[in-house]
Amino acid sequence: MAALLGVVIATVAASSLLGWLISRWRILPGTTAVWGSSPGAATAMVLMAGAFGADQRLVAFMQYLRVIFVSMTAALVAKMWVDTSGVEVPPVVWFPPIDAFAFAASASRRWVAWPESWSGCPRRSFSAPSFSAR
Repeated sequence: MAALLGVVIATVAASSLLGWLISRWRILPGTTAVWGSSPGAATAMVLMAGAFGADQRLVAFMQYLRVIFVSMTAALVAKMWVDTSGVEVPPVVWFPPIDAFAFAASASRRWVAWPESWSGCPRRSFSAPSFSAR
């Protein structure tokens, strides 16, 4: 538990130092650099950055680019460290057979809900909101 806490503290310290350096060297505007390099909660960081006057678009770009880099790094580390030499890969079924009854029910439900989205009429109780274009 102490090791995990140490890793979290080191991550926050390193990102804070990096944000401060980027701001100090004027690579990015001050608050944008700090909010963009802050770890975790990307959506919250973008919203707080906007409240504190930073460029939300740049903060969002920095935050989600970090998310992409972390996920790619995790995938590469898992591929390098996990031995899959003795595991047989299961076949992938790209186009499984369609259940005709479920498909017909889904298509008919969409067909019934479609005219409502065109006319702007209130929804009837049997149309699902997830199928409309609104």
